[in-house]
Amino acid sequence: MKIFFVLLMMVVVSVCFVTCKSNKSENGNADSDTGEEKQKYEVKYLEDFVQFENHDQMAEYFGEKNVIAMEWYLEEGTEPYKVSILNPGYRHKIFVYWDQESGGYTDFDFVEATYSLYDVEWKETEDEGETYESITGLFVGMSLEDMVKLNGSAIGFYGFGWDYGGYVYAMDEKFSKFSVALCIPDSYIATPEGTEAYLNLAGDRQFKSDDEIVAGHQIEICRLSYNGE
Repeated sequence: MKIFFVLLMMVVVSVCFVTCKSNKSENGNADSDTGEEKQKYEVKYLEDFVQFENHDQMAEYFGEKNVIAMEWYLEEGTEPYKVSILNPGYRHKIFVYWDQESGGYTDFDFVEATYSLYDVEWKETEDEGETYESITGLFVGMSLEDMVKLNGSAIGFYGFGWDYGGYVYAMDEKFSKFSVALCIPDSYIATPEGTEAYLNLAGDRQFKSDDEIVAGHQIEICRLSYNGE
C-alpha cells in the first residue's frame, strides 16, 4: 500500500511538472506574439508611413487619440481625399492620403509632412508637435540654403501666395518621389525685410534659388510629400 501511494505521488508530480512547463511555453509564445505585433511597424522616417495599409493600423500604432480620419480637399478644393492625420492639434502634422479609388481609409497613396500655425480646425495653436524627416535628409523646416546644398545645385520654385505657391519644380532626380513646397516663415514676414521679400516673390512666377531677389531671405520647407512609388 505504501509503495502504491509513493507511485501515485510520483505520477501527480510528473503531471504537474509537464502542465506547468506547457503553460510557461504557451505564455512565452503569447508574449513573443505580442512583441512581434508591436514590432510589425516601425516609423522613423517619412518613407516608413508607406507600410500602413489603412487608418486602423495607424490608429493602433500611434494611439487612437493621436490620429483622426477625415475628408480633405486638394487641387484647388476640387479633389476630395480620405486622410488620416497624425497630431491634428499640433503645428507639425502628418497627413496620410488614401487611394481615391478605394473609396475609404485604405490603400496608401502618399504621405505629407506639414507645418502650420493652425490645427486642422484652423484654430491657432502653440503646440509644436514633431515631424518625420526623409531618409534623403529633407525635412519640414529645412532652410532653402541647406536644401540647395543637399540638392547639389540651384532649385527652382514658384512664387508664393497662390494655390501652387512655393512648390519646387526643379530638383535633382534623387528626389523624384518627393513633392516639396517652400514658404516664408510668418515670423520673418512680420519684419519689414520679410514683408518686402514676400511681395517681391509672390504670384504665379518661377524663381531660382540663386536669383539675386531670393538670396539672403528666410525661406524654408513647409510641406514635404512622399508618394512611395
